[in-house]
Amino acid sequence: QPPKPNMMMNGLGGDNMNSTLNSTQQNPANVDATQFTLNARCQIAPGARRGSVAFVGDVPDIPGGGLWIGIRLDEPLGKHNGTIKGNFYFEAPDRHGTFVRPAHVTLGDFPERDYFDDEDDDEM
Repeated sequence: QPPKPNMMMNGLGGDNMNSTLNSTQQNPANVDATQFTLNARCQIAPGARRGSVAFVGDVPDIPGGGLWIGIRLDEPLGKHNGTIKGNFYFEAPDRHGTFVRPAHVTLGDFPERDYFDDEDDDEM
């Protein structure tokens, strides 16, 4: 039977993220997982892709273990829809989901880009 996603970490069952991150093996960089709140806007590197935090925790389906941040991207620049190997971690449209290490995530006021917004009013 495949592992079930940690409901405490993906926002479906609570908000106590430290309950499962209690050893340096699971969180080798000692990153404070509580800084990553669900739906927080972010930008990830490389590529300056923008989106929102959708999952925080261990993802047994990704080799290496440890803390992963699931991002629901604004644009279809991801690898999946929040499901890996048939296991649901978060909901996202196709190709709008990705997992990254915390070091690649910058939290902040990153609004969705409007690629059709022309700042130069002199052009038609």
